[in-house]
Amino acid sequence: MATVWLPGTLLVAVTALSSSILSREPGKVAVLDDFESGPAPASWHGQVRLSNSHPAHGRNCLEVKFDSNSATVSTSPQNGNWSGFERLLFDVFSPEVVPLILSLRLYDAVGGIPPNVAPDDFYLARRKLFVGSGWTHVEVVLKDLGASSERRALALDRIRQLTLAADPERPFTLYFDNFRLVAGLESNSSASSKAPQDTATRLEGRWVTIAQVGPRDRIAESPAVGSLRREAEREYEALKSTVESSEHMGLDTIYSQAELVAAELGLHFRPLLPWFNNDREKEQMFSYAVQACRQERERLEKLLTGEVRLPERDDTQVPGPLVPPYPARLHGLPVHNGFFEDAEVRPLYVVSLHGPSRGLQRFFATPLQHIESYSVGGGSRWTVDASPVYEVFEKYPDTHRVGWDGWCGHLIRDVHSMGGKKENVVICLESPHIREAVERYIERESRQWLKNPDLLYNVMAYELQYICYCERSQQMFRGWLEDRHGTLERLNQAWGTRYASFQEIAAPPVEHARPLPGTDRALWYDWASFNQDRFSDYLVWVKSIIRRFDPVTPLAAGGSSSMLVGSNGTSGIDEEQIINRVDDVIIHEGSGST
Repeated sequence: MATVWLPGTLLVAVTALSSSILSREPGKVAVLDDFESGPAPASWHGQVRLSNSHPAHGRNCLEVKFDSNSATVSTSPQNGNWSGFERLLFDVFSPEVVPLILSLRLYDAVGGIPPNVAPDDFYLARRKLFVGSGWTHVEVVLKDLGASSERRALALDRIRQLTLAADPERPFTLYFDNFRLVAGLESNSSASSKAPQDTATRLEGRWVTIAQVGPRDRIAESPAVGSLRREAEREYEALKSTVESSEHMGLDTIYSQAELVAAELGLHFRPLLPWFNNDREKEQMFSYAVQACRQERERLEKLLTGEVRLPERDDTQVPGPLVPPYPARLHGLPVHNGFFEDAEVRPLYVVSLHGPSRGLQRFFATPLQHIESYSVGGGSRWTVDASPVYEVFEKYPDTHRVGWDGWCGHLIRDVHSMGGKKENVVICLESPHIREAVERYIERESRQWLKNPDLLYNVMAYELQYICYCERSQQMFRGWLEDRHGTLERLNQAWGTRYASFQEIAAPPVEHARPLPGTDRALWYDWASFNQDRFSDYLVWVKSIIRRFDPVTPLAAGGSSSMLVGSNGTSGIDEEQIINRVDDVIIHEGSGST
């Protein structure tokens, strides 16, 4: 069994449910709510009602409707003392065909309850509560459970509220039952009914394990799906054999090999994942494998027997491959008319893997064809601890961002960052100490990336945003205003103000990453415009430092998919200006699942 952390919406799973680490003491159970004792779930808030449609234990359960107007359900448990218990257990039934992902929040007396709660001063499993089709049995490990800020342990003796939240793109209904606290081994009298095919989701801090109750050999497969599986396996083996024969006869089988890989995924990998290991999904996967492998085998057989003739050619010459291979060395390829070109002056369409699968590099370029060097900030949320930037951040106060309470913009991390230590390392780019540390970081890291023979381009950083209100920023803003407007009279005329000097002007502050009510729009427009210009100037400076050590590798910054995010209206960050002033290569991070 493996346990994985889900940053944002990245979903990874395992298929075998391990036993929780349980004490060997006699079991102890405290039922928080089993919906058996009252006519209505009065302690629950949301679109709720009592139901007997899908109970996991007893006769009743809680029916909850989620939609755009009501996306949460919450309760304040009468028993708020959860100390002495090892885990919170409950059950969810989903009539939906596709899996759903919820969030779970636990509030205690120390951090308070909404709306009077400090950011991240509660336990938040954001988009980590995986709910499969049918039954999902949820376990929340209470041992060492901490607030999401990672600054303190949750006060398990004073739990005040449990909230479940959804991000419904459309309305749906779920059924919850048997909320209980357990220590040790649970007896049958309180345990919910389970079946081998049910989903089991285990939350442990910021980690989640998704499995099936199992064991796997007891997860039933219908006779029809079992027959389809065997047929798919036969067609897979037949195509595999035909591919070998075709290669002996000189046929190019690259597309046939791709069908074999797709069949392997459907036959052997995807059924390991809980959301695919059911008759409905396996019928689709196995049917595809049967059809695709059969069609490709028959196509090759027609070529082998001469039923379908290849185009006439000079048989004294060995033909090239259907899909030309990538050059042996990608680094340093020339760029012409906006395209990388190979030695034969052909434009390259580079499709690479995101992970290190050598087997799939038969079809894709190596993932080493690009790097994200984190040169803009001198480190990432994962690596900054070993960077010169972290050293100066710990030592010099002027390296800290001032006046901004929003997202750090990947420069470098805050307590909201999806990865790395939960710590505010939010840097000021105007600090001479930061700039000196960034130079040292680039010098160190460039030695490593220049050893990569496949490096096509270097992403300086993704999804960048920046605002700082330090005194250096304020002085730079005043100088920028003087250059832009020329005289104070012209500025006052444009703004409708009566400033007596440029030194009177201060950048407009924010609260919760937004301008304060009543902020002068003209002032904010100029502040945002200045902020973009000074940030682009900084990126140009970073590029000049990189060019000192690496004059060849094309560079990119930003990422066009973040061009239209609403917060750009606050920060003024303009991806098009970054592209025009900084980028040698324009990147797009894509959208949806790839």
